[in-house]
Amino acid sequence: MLIGGAWAASSGVIEIDVRGTTDYYGPLMVGSDLSMNHMIYDTMSDWTVILDAAADNQEILNNYDVTKSTSANVDEVEQTIDYGTFSFEGVQVKDQFCLKKDNYCLKDFKFIAAKTMIGSFSANGVLGLAPTADARSFMKALKD
Repeated sequence: MLIGGAWAASSGVIEIDVRGTTDYYGPLMVGSDLSMNHMIYDTMSDWTVILDAAADNQEILNNYDVTKSTSANVDEVEQTIDYGTFSFEGVQVKDQFCLKKDNYCLKDFKFIAAKTMIGSFSANGVLGLAPTADARSFMKALKD
């Protein structure tokens, strides 16, 4: 499902960008307008974090705006996620996710909409792909 190459866009798979030997980047469409976001695909984390368009300390433009997504359900539960060299602070949100426009989609998926980022980070967020049984696991939710 997650491979790259010249033929990937037309074959129903998700094209990813591999940087070095451990960094994987790929798309994630989020919200009612399915705004395109460039994410780090993290196989060690089960939380998904997306920088909100109004977030502080952004290094690249963010496309997801929780206030404009008509499908967003903001929980207002504040959460901090620490990845060692960078961390995010935000609120829990449920919204629509797709790995490809109108394909491989989840409705009402719980994630963190980050309002603050601490550290250096060159993506719109982190897609947590850890294979846990937790309800917040993207892989478990996609499988179910």
